[in-house]
Amino acid sequence: MSFDLGVWSEDVRPSRAAASETHRRLCAGESAAVRPTAAVPGFYAALVAEFPEAEDATDELSPWSAGLDVGDGHALMAMQWGRAAKVAPRVIELAGQHGLVCFDPQVGVVHVPPALRAAGAVELQLCVGLPVSDPDLETV
Repeated sequence: MSFDLGVWSEDVRPSRAAASETHRRLCAGESAAVRPTAAVPGFYAALVAEFPEAEDATDELSPWSAGLDVGDGHALMAMQWGRAAKVAPRVIELAGQHGLVCFDPQVGVVHVPPALRAAGAVELQLCVGLPVSDPDLETV
């Protein structure tokens, strides 16, 4: 079992339904679901500098349970469930630093970068899951 996240660029804050559909399309191999952006290579470089991809199936240093799916406009990652508590918050942080949306399909939460957050946004800590900065009404 893995803990999955998807990262891509958006010009406006996507709804949960829109983010879920984009994630579904990306998982189905439809890279045209998002536009190419120079932010993804920067995100990917920062990500693997901290959490390298596995050299082989027995590589215990890597938190990834499968190879990362990185395209011109997205990154999809599946991490080992036991490492998600440490890795997922950092993935969300790196995505935000690069101006990218991060979608958590386990609970359907959209993590938006600072540029898409409301002024004076609050942070919500879910009972199950990761903290959400500037949660939308669906998440609340």
